[in-house]
Amino acid sequence: MAVELTNLCRQLRLAHIAEYVSAQQSEQLLQLVQELLVAELDGRRRAKLGKLVQQAGFPHLKTFEGYVTDHIVFPQGGSLDTLRQLEWLERKENLLLMGAVGTGNYRKNLVMERFSVAP
Repeated sequence: MAVELTNLCRQLRLAHIAEYVSAQQSEQLLQLVQELLVAELDGRRRAKLGKLVQQAGFPHLKTFEGYVTDHIVFPQGGSLDTLRQLEWLERKENLLLMGAVGTGNYRKNLVMERFSVAP
């Protein structure tokens, strides 16, 4: 087990932890420190992966699923279903999305754009 602890410390660049724990000669302490170091190593790997994915700039697919519509006021004859079905696009009508920052106008635009170009 001390070899495993030494390898973990080497991967995490912790120079003196393995030496200290080995000197204590406590199996419980050795097990606890190993579990902590494995958790730290896993956390670092997840953080690195998240950072790499963010830097890659993969597109985020937006959908209407989970979209809250309670705050939306549609003009007469309009509804969210009308937007989803893209009837306004077939009639070659313009669409004006108005609202405060953070109310989802950009999200609606992305969803409709994706569906309008889908085969």
